[in-house]
Amino acid sequence: MVEWLKCSIFARKLRMMTLEIKDGELNGYFEHLSFIVHGGELLHLKCRSEEGCRALLMAVMGIVPLDGGYVTLDGEEINERSAVYMRRFMGYVPRELRLPDGSDRHQSAEEQHAELLQTVASLHKPVVLVDSVCGEAQLSLCRKMASDGSAVLIVSETEN
Repeated sequence: MVEWLKCSIFARKLRMMTLEIKDGELNGYFEHLSFIVHGGELLHLKCRSEEGCRALLMAVMGIVPLDGGYVTLDGEEINERSAVYMRRFMGYVPRELRLPDGSDRHQSAEEQHAELLQTVASLHKPVVLVDSVCGEAQLSLCRKMASDGSAVLIVSETEN
C-alpha cells in the first residue's frame, strides 16, 4: 500500500520534466503503482518499509528493473539502456550516506541528509528524488525546489 500527498506549485526557473510510473510492480514491495509528478509538483509517497522506499527510488532511477509496468521521464522509458542518460536529469538524496571507515566527517545522519539535500537543491535538477525528510526545514527546501520547477518525489515509510 502506498499513500500520497501531492501539491502543485507554479514553476519558474528550469526545464520542467514529468516523471511517471504506470502499473509498477516490484518484488513484493508494491504492485499496480501509478503516479505522475510534473515539474513544479511535489509528491510524497508513504511506503510500508524502508526497503520498499529504497526499491522504489532504485526503480525510478533505472538501477533496479520493475517486474511489471514502466517508468518514464518526459514520456521516454527509463530502462537498462536509457537509465544512465536519464539520471543526468535527476538529483538523488539517500536516507543516509555511508561514508568509508576512517572518514573525518563527524555528522549525524540527519545533518548529512540536510547537507545532501542542500547540495542537490543547488544543482537545479529537473527531477529530485528524496529518501525521507527529517524535518520541516528539509520539507520546505523540497517545496522550494518544486516551486523552482523540479518534479520532487519524496518517499518515506509509514508511521506505525
